[in-house]
Amino acid sequence: MAHSGDLGVKDLNASARGNHVSALPEQADYDVVVLGAGISGITLAYDFVRSGRSVLLVDEYETPGGNHISVNLDGRSFDIGAIFFWTGYPQFEMFPGLSELVVPVNWSLQRVTPDMRIARYPIDLRGDLLARPLKHKARMARDLLRMRLRGQSRHSALTFLEYYLGQTLMEDSGILNYVERFYGVPADEINYDFARSRMRPVERAASFSGLASQSFRKMFGKRQHLASEQCVARPKSGFPAYYDAAIGQLHGMGVETRLGAQIGWSASAQAGHALRIDGKPVSAHRIVSTMPLGRTAELAGVEADDAPRSKGLHTLFCQFRGQRGFDSLILYNFHKAGRWKRLTMHSDYYGKADGWEYMSIEITADSAEETPEALFADFRSTARAFGLFDGELELMGHRHTAFAYPVYSHGTAVRRDTMIDALAKAGIETAGRQGRFQYLPTSAEAIKSVRGDISVLPQA
Repeated sequence: MAHSGDLGVKDLNASARGNHVSALPEQADYDVVVLGAGISGITLAYDFVRSGRSVLLVDEYETPGGNHISVNLDGRSFDIGAIFFWTGYPQFEMFPGLSELVVPVNWSLQRVTPDMRIARYPIDLRGDLLARPLKHKARMARDLLRMRLRGQSRHSALTFLEYYLGQTLMEDSGILNYVERFYGVPADEINYDFARSRMRPVERAASFSGLASQSFRKMFGKRQHLASEQCVARPKSGFPAYYDAAIGQLHGMGVETRLGAQIGWSASAQAGHALRIDGKPVSAHRIVSTMPLGRTAELAGVEADDAPRSKGLHTLFCQFRGQRGFDSLILYNFHKAGRWKRLTMHSDYYGKADGWEYMSIEITADSAEETPEALFADFRSTARAFGLFDGELELMGHRHTAFAYPVYSHGTAVRRDTMIDALAKAGIETAGRQGRFQYLPTSAEAIKSVRGDISVLPQA
């Protein structure tokens, strides 16, 4: 299986397995087979079955939720990253039982700046701008004015940031360090159109009027939430319990599921398309994949050598006792030093364990072979240099996740579209973040996207 693997972390989700396997007859036929049981696939299964279609939901993962992965260690509950929801998200309307499972979260963000301050994320109007010496502020203004007069080069993420922030503020804020650490490639190799779509708030907030307003500190932020909405996390027991509730409702609606499945592609026929699921033939009038684009191509026998690249993610699971040096739920590394990009304090909302705080530390990397001990040593060294985690800091476990982040380098859109077209000719529709190689940072955006990508109406 090409998705992900554990290194140094025992698998505590095994008890959830076996609850999502519908018995297949020797010859099964469905209106729709949905590949991938993350939020995108679950949404499609919900929409198709509500439209009166017979649906089989299939994934190679053994538990639902896709890359929403949790690990429990000695009474401590970790996620592979900063994965949160807001109560206004559409999954709570589709699956009302989820609302009873979630845990309220006090949402707060900070960052380590290039000068080793702990500051507001992503921009601190006072510290990054107003508190600077007059000459420094003048240099920022000259940089920005020069870039605006020169005109915008639509080449890369680097030229996007230079145009809207200017060289001085871009370096002072540390945003360039973070962008390159997040994607694991230089900013001038990141596609401009992606940078513009991902960082559109910069385009608004970095206007000359925006530079003089408090709205500037909101750039790069996620969508604004209604005052009535609450940030929430999955139950402490883990993501399987959260997504089990959704799968249970789908079963009640008539959806059949096969998780932990072996998936193969048999052939195409005039009346539909043929798969092999756990060695048994399955036919469908439509096949919709939300699995990673390259993986879908491999299963269908479509040439995948030129598939768009995704970055893998290493997550360190750590515990700590002492003075941590910041008070936010999530801390971003905008400094140039250190491999780690972000950490999330899970104990802030699940509670301490035996007096220990605990957190996940994320590190973008291609190779699954890097040792957790080396990654932890790098984190501990830079954290201590930043004045963080003064006390006992221990590594408890580690996980590597493949297909964590799409990488939008130059030419990616062409390769993506070519592969999507090739899959369509083979009879496979694609949808979602992984299925169409899109950057969709929230569940709400993923749900909106798949509903735009796929019509549940019968195809002619």
